[in-house]
Amino acid sequence: AIFTYHYMPGEKAGRKDFQTQGIAYSTDKGRTWTKYANNPVIKNPGIKDFRDPKVIWHAASKQWVLTMAAGDEILFYHSPDLKNWELGGRFGKEEGSHGGVWECPDLFELTTREGKSKWVLLVSIGTGAPNGGSGTQYFIGSFNGKTFTNENSKDTKLWLDNGTDNYAGVTWHNAPNERRLFLGWMSNWQYAQTVPTQKWRSAMTLPRELSLQETSKGSRLQTKPVAETAKLRTHQNPVTLAAGKTYPVSLTELTLQFDLSAAGNYDLGVELRNKENESVRIGYDPTHNQFYINRTQLQNTRFSKDFAAVHTAPRAATGKQLTMHLFIDKSSVELFADDGTVVMTDIFFPVSEFNSVKIFQDPGAKALQNGKLYTLKSIW
Repeated sequence: AIFTYHYMPGEKAGRKDFQTQGIAYSTDKGRTWTKYANNPVIKNPGIKDFRDPKVIWHAASKQWVLTMAAGDEILFYHSPDLKNWELGGRFGKEEGSHGGVWECPDLFELTTREGKSKWVLLVSIGTGAPNGGSGTQYFIGSFNGKTFTNENSKDTKLWLDNGTDNYAGVTWHNAPNERRLFLGWMSNWQYAQTVPTQKWRSAMTLPRELSLQETSKGSRLQTKPVAETAKLRTHQNPVTLAAGKTYPVSLTELTLQFDLSAAGNYDLGVELRNKENESVRIGYDPTHNQFYINRTQLQNTRFSKDFAAVHTAPRAATGKQLTMHLFIDKSSVELFADDGTVVMTDIFFPVSEFNSVKIFQDPGAKALQNGKLYTLKSIW
């Protein structure tokens, strides 16, 4: 294991080198750990934010590679033995979004459906995400064991999740069937420390599988809930539109398919509602060609001036068939739109649980082509 030492006396004294990197080893399958006697294995060169190491074995160069955040850029170290490290390259000073400190990097290789290998670099950023606050951007390119080369222009900004509440996620290596599985922290630094919870604070997203999809703009990440989430389903009800008809909601999964040619200019989506008449809308706006989550109709938002807002994400797909795959929990929604080409994750805190869901569209249209509602078992 590799980790960051954070020397508090050094930080309080105003020094910049209070973070260094150390390693530890286990001989009992991770039950106990022993710190390496000659830590730190990477000393601080004088950078205040110098943390979050992620290590992989780079087969092509036959060496270990460590990806680490340093201020608002990424450093790549390499080593033959995990104990002796050398700086290889840097990335990001003039690339992507720089609204805040870079954190929690992750570097991995994916193969496109056409069989071409590309490297993906995830970088979480403390502020500056598209809907405000923290978020996770990504870069696609090549990596030679020392340096990462971005295949997009330096001004291109790609976001893993356009909602406000998916941050600091990383992936597993060596997952079954060579899948690249991701898990993120479901909150935002704008309000993470002030959310109105009592016995707990924050949650994690559903596990997600990442893959590469070729588009007219180049390679882009596609994100889907892992297939294992289907095991949580308890039964299936077909969802059909009827005036004023609602469906019970608690732990719920919805799959919806709309025909945009029959939708007109009326918004499409679902509305969550409770007995206090609070609501959250998750929908698609055809006029502006964007998905959105509207959490402005909640009573409990005073804990942060940034919480009550409408969050948007441009649609990436261009076809007339639009799909929405939603997972609704007691205080969160995760939207996977158009087969995972757009993802939005938002949390919310109604004064009582949402107990109904209704599909909205033009009352005279027949845009909804197919819809299913699944009640889910709790994982607890």
